[in-house]
Amino acid sequence: MSVPCHDEDSTGELRASTCVATSTMLKHKHLSHGSKKALERRFTLWAKCCILNALRSQRYLPTIHAQLALAHDGSSKAVAPYELGAPGSSVVSAGLNPVYVRGEAYLAAYQGSEAAAEFQKILDHRGVVVNSQIGALAPLGLARAYSLQGDTVKARAAYQNFLTLWKDADSDIPLLIQAKAEYAKLH
Repeated sequence: MSVPCHDEDSTGELRASTCVATSTMLKHKHLSHGSKKALERRFTLWAKCCILNALRSQRYLPTIHAQLALAHDGSSKAVAPYELGAPGSSVVSAGLNPVYVRGEAYLAAYQGSEAAAEFQKILDHRGVVVNSQIGALAPLGLARAYSLQGDTVKARAAYQNFLTLWKDADSDIPLLIQAKAEYAKLH
């Protein structure tokens, strides 16, 4: 028996990309404590929906738990315990969302080369992410990973790719403002 989940598509599948968007929002400093708590409650609801469906549980719960760990302390604790997208695991069938979260966790742990490898996987498989937000955010993750490695040439190129992709976005988006500031520091 499955409990209807508010973030399911017409086939009853939980939209993991919504989880990534919410995780990204959790990290923004402009959100009030109350807003972050509301987003965490949403994650909890998703988890309860998933527990009642084994397939959803295998696909999405590891990513959701990792995102919560990142939102709480921003550490590498988000990677190891959840086997995000391990080769041969069913988590891979959740798309590349686990790969994105793993990249974010490596960034939080200051592991630039590992983070770069994860974000590059997303960019190498654009057909899998199609119009998911992780496809639009991966160039920024890659730029940050190259910056951590001290490779300013590759970092500049990745930031330029991100800024080109976002050239028509509203200029007051906090993530875009932050990316522009990071890019400016490279010059």
